[in-house]
Amino acid sequence: MPVTKPLALKWVFAYKTNPDGSVIVGKEKARLVAQGFRQCPEDFGETAAPVAKLASIRVLLAWASVQDLEIFQFDCKTAFLHARLKHDVYCRPVSGWPMQDPKNVLKILAALYGLRQSAYEFYMLFFSLLSDLGMLRCECDHGVFFGLWTTPPDPSISMPSDGSPLTLFVPIHVDDGLGITNSAPLYKWFLHSLAERLHIVDLGCCAKFLSIVIVRDRPHRRLWLSSHVYVAELLSDWNLSSCRPASTPLPCSGIPQVAPPNAIPDISDTDLLPKYQCLVGCLLYLAVSTRPDIAYASMWLGQFSSNPTRSHFLAAKHVLQYLAGSRLLALEYSATQPSTPDSLRGFMHNLGCSDADWASDPGDRWSISGYCFFFQGSLVSWSAVKQRAIALSSTEAEYYALTHAFKEALWLRVFLSSLHLPFHFLFLYSVTIKQQFPFLLLLPFRVALNTSISDFILFAHMFPTGLFLQLGYPLPTCLPIFSLNPCLHPLSLITVTYSALSLFLLLRFLSFLASSCGGVLDYIHSRMRRVIS
Repeated sequence: MPVTKPLALKWVFAYKTNPDGSVIVGKEKARLVAQGFRQCPEDFGETAAPVAKLASIRVLLAWASVQDLEIFQFDCKTAFLHARLKHDVYCRPVSGWPMQDPKNVLKILAALYGLRQSAYEFYMLFFSLLSDLGMLRCECDHGVFFGLWTTPPDPSISMPSDGSPLTLFVPIHVDDGLGITNSAPLYKWFLHSLAERLHIVDLGCCAKFLSIVIVRDRPHRRLWLSSHVYVAELLSDWNLSSCRPASTPLPCSGIPQVAPPNAIPDISDTDLLPKYQCLVGCLLYLAVSTRPDIAYASMWLGQFSSNPTRSHFLAAKHVLQYLAGSRLLALEYSATQPSTPDSLRGFMHNLGCSDADWASDPGDRWSISGYCFFFQGSLVSWSAVKQRAIALSSTEAEYYALTHAFKEALWLRVFLSSLHLPFHFLFLYSVTIKQQFPFLLLLPFRVALNTSISDFILFAHMFPTGLFLQLGYPLPTCLPIFSLNPCLHPLSLITVTYSALSLFLLLRFLSFLASSCGGVLDYIHSRMRRVIS
């Protein structure tokens, strides 16, 4: 008899859908799921299984669009069942398959869905298989694997005609993955090698990944990411397919403290909390996948997930009304953006924008930090979050926002360099709309000082190594960014005028940055003294 209590099993049924949302006939799924929430700590070890960050996937898709790489998709059938458990776990007889003695129990050998350690065991199996093929894991995103071959790994593979090495990027999300490569035979060899151990299904050219529809125009090297199918399903679930569209994510008049009488009569008080959490969770996924225009609205709604009111629910439905009128909006990834002004095209190649408001929430007076980053002229990363401390001035709020954006900029730099993608410089603008006050961070860092309108801060060329350079570039006089104000249309252009930067604020900002990064304050001060002298 087992020491631990045996787990119960349950059948779960689901459907496979096409990119347009229709059900694929003959692709019905039935999974035997274990009640892992009843497992004892001694029944499992590691449980965390990394998946590719959505920003990483967008970076790779942007690079594939610019370089005209192949984008394939594959799936692993019954993925977890290929892995074996390292701990002894027992279960009751399976429903529909009774045993002669009902007191007998079964020992689980494979990593069934529902067990706490199943995802980790399958990830480690997949990791070992890719390592055997000569592929490496990205150390700043363990859900991304890549391989570079200067000689063909198989006689059936030929080298690219341009003399570049064979390249294969594989971001994975549990049992789904993408194959981004410059050689279709290399991808076929990759799938054939995996098929020796796993049940791999080649889905061909990627058309839909993680509910994100991918549309390509290869002759013009353009690619679009859209969630219109997911939005249509969401509107159908909430009976808002024929609603009147809204022009902004949140009401311009603000959120009332008290909901009007008989607001949302079809939802009872007991169902308000779970339904609100479900709706906000869907909006959050849209905000982090393909809809940066609702990033602020979903963040604002998410802070009330533990105790929502009907006013908050009405605000969440207002976001759905906005999505109903903008469901066909998509992110465009291309080598050149026709809508980008010529004065900005060079700067938006690798560009980051940071912004913050000040004490906008009347409840707690916390400020909001926001950023967006462009790679190869395409938007790949964005964020809108509430700051964790109360800023005593708008300048201090900008410092917090810069720190928030600075961490993402460092991650992007390490991620791109680890994948051997071209990455020379990343401009990070911090814009204060009300005060007309600029900051410019340069990654890799450098410092330059003058008295013209294009003054900007210089930082280190290689921040971890402390190497500093002195370089400067003229700045544009206007910059299109996403506004943190949810009552403004997301496609508005905000004109930003750059003014002179005083030495006092420069030193104060460097001190603030160094205090959070540590170990470079003395070097910065010594370097600044030499620059000033």
